[in-house]
Amino acid sequence: KNMMNYKPNSMDSKALFESLDKVQETVFRVLINIGDNSIVSNDEQLQVDPHNHRRTLVKFYYANTQQIKLGIETA
Repeated sequence: KNMMNYKPNSMDSKALFESLDKVQETVFRVLINIGDNSIVSNDEQLQVDPHNHRRTLVKFYYANTQQIKLGIETA
């Protein structure tokens, strides 16, 4: 195996920081999964970065009563 070289200004170090920048620009969506279906509800919630409250990490959804019942029936 090749060991990664994370010395300052190395190609591996630059690639790592580029990847981290891309991830930090991305807001991930977490859908409600019931069986094989991925759905959303009208109750969208945000999870912010604990160190930077201006940055949203994830959008997720609270299931409504009907979706919870469907999830129980599907399980």
